[in-house]
Amino acid sequence: MSTALDVARYLLAEHPVSGRTQVQGLLYYAQGLALARTGEPLFSEPIEARAQGPVVASVWSAGFIDLLPDGGEGLTPAQRALVDEAVSRYGGLDEASLAAAIRAENPWRGAHVDPSRAGIITLASLAAQFTNVTDTRQ
Repeated sequence: MSTALDVARYLLAEHPVSGRTQVQGLLYYAQGLALARTGEPLFSEPIEARAQGPVVASVWSAGFIDLLPDGGEGLTPAQRALVDEAVSRYGGLDEASLAAAIRAENPWRGAHVDPSRAGIITLASLAAQFTNVTDTRQ
């Protein structure tokens, strides 16, 4: 299975990403689409529901060297297509709009019940959120 760092590196290598918050939002959306399309997570690390939006801690805390783009070497072609779909659907949103959209969705709202600490967004809630999202991959 790929890691969230693999996905983040691919995002940075292949797509114009404006910052850390946008990377985190696109990780959330790519994970949701992967669960809905394949029934399997794209990466194993949990997504936390923090006040600013979704966060994969390993990516948030990664140093610059850890996030150097690698062109998706850790991802299969099918996984890259899921990430590309997430970017196609949601990559046009600026960081603030992306975070606001996610905070309005059930997976984040269900996990962020205590503002003093981060909750974990469950894979089941992500799968349910994205089950009815139309597959636009060709």
